[in-house]
Amino acid sequence: MKRLTIWFLFLVLACIGLLLLVVKVYQPEEIGAELFRTILQVLAIVIFGQVVSLVATSLSRERKRMDSLFEFKRGILGQLNSTYASAKRVRRLLRARGLVFRTDEVPLTLDEHFPEAVAIERDPYDQYLQELVDIQLTIETIGREVVASRFAFRDPRAIEMGLRSMDDYLNGILHEYQFLFSRFRESSQVSLDELVRLRDFLGRYSGSEFERDFILQYAKVLRELREDLLSASRSAVLGSPGGG
Repeated sequence: MKRLTIWFLFLVLACIGLLLLVVKVYQPEEIGAELFRTILQVLAIVIFGQVVSLVATSLSRERKRMDSLFEFKRGILGQLNSTYASAKRVRRLLRARGLVFRTDEVPLTLDEHFPEAVAIERDPYDQYLQELVDIQLTIETIGREVVASRFAFRDPRAIEMGLRSMDDYLNGILHEYQFLFSRFRESSQVSLDELVRLRDFLGRYSGSEFERDFILQYAKVLRELREDLLSASRSAVLGSPGGG
């Protein structure tokens, strides 16, 4: 864009200089009024053509830039939704396959009967926490992409804070897994009294840190990203030929 502007200004100045030179060397009555008018028309056409070319090139580059940003944001949104769904999947499978209760009676509503859960089976715990590692790393990567492309978002700080909260929440569960799991290698079950973070993750949803630091933060980030995409869509429509 900058080079095109410099080239256009150079061309205009060159045309004006050429016209002044012709006028200075040849008086209009000497070269003929018709020829002089033709020279002016040719110069006007050249300048107008360059203006049109410059504007078209600028609009094309801006449209490509907007399309690229739109696809980038849509990719971030898709990653976030997929990662959120994966985290919920891990939670549900751990509750279904891992929890050990005080009695053999299967609870119909885990949120109401969760206080009866006393432990988690070691193997499902190990299996699904490894999946949670991948989920946490994906959220961390999304956060870094947002930080590196802050210019692309209306409110990057809100998105960064939401992603950081989600990342920190999962990191708490994973740190617990990392430092405590080795203590239970000889046991088939792990007491939930030892796993405070996991207990919150698997426990009653309402009022939990899982709700506050993960679910609600996901909703905030989702709202911000969707607003960004809608804003980009409106800008593309208004900026396109025939728009408005």
